[in-house]
Amino acid sequence: MKLVIVNGSPKRKLSNTSKLLEGFVAGYEENRNCVFELFSVRDFEDQTNLSQMINKADYILLAFPLYTNAMQGRVKRFLEMLTLLSQTSKESNPKLLFLIQSGFPEALHSRVVERYLEKLCKRLNCEYMGTIIRGGIDTINQSLPSFLSGRVICFFQNQMKKIGKKFGETGELDQKLLKQIAFPEKLPWIVILFFKIYAFFGVHYFGFDSVLKENNMWSNRDATPYV
Repeated sequence: MKLVIVNGSPKRKLSNTSKLLEGFVAGYEENRNCVFELFSVRDFEDQTNLSQMINKADYILLAFPLYTNAMQGRVKRFLEMLTLLSQTSKESNPKLLFLIQSGFPEALHSRVVERYLEKLCKRLNCEYMGTIIRGGIDTINQSLPSFLSGRVICFFQNQMKKIGKKFGETGELDQKLLKQIAFPEKLPWIVILFFKIYAFFGVHYFGFDSVLKENNMWSNRDATPYV
């Protein structure tokens, strides 16, 4: 099995996306005859490089972050470049799978993108193999001390390792494991109530306010340069 992994994060190896991919690859490589190549979306600035990558891949895993529910431009451009797949048969095209990670803790924030990716695969004449979703990653780094956030990230990497190992064994994403790593789909009502109280007293501003002050931007917090 030949897997090509494309990291869509602008931070590349320093990204949370890369940390999750490390876990997936660790499990995937435990299987015999499972090889992979790792690229960044920046490696595909023209169709030539993309065509060469496609020709040697059985599967393509595109992993990327969502920024406030938005896909970044380089990832969107990469997906648009994949339209060349629509000119060939489904049998000759690589199968596609995806990894989405975001700062919001609820998996439901990524479901609309998941549906978009599934529809995209149909238009590209590619078999859709599924989407791995993990929310709350960036929030962990910002809200927890480093020694604790590292342990949480390690826990998610172990989950990804199981997914990668199973994928290497079967060529499919295990639905039970996908559900486990995506948890929670939606926050329980008691947590939502807590956040509403949190917001009522303005506590939710403290974190971002401190970032503004650290970067000497507090005086510009209400600036509207494009209005």
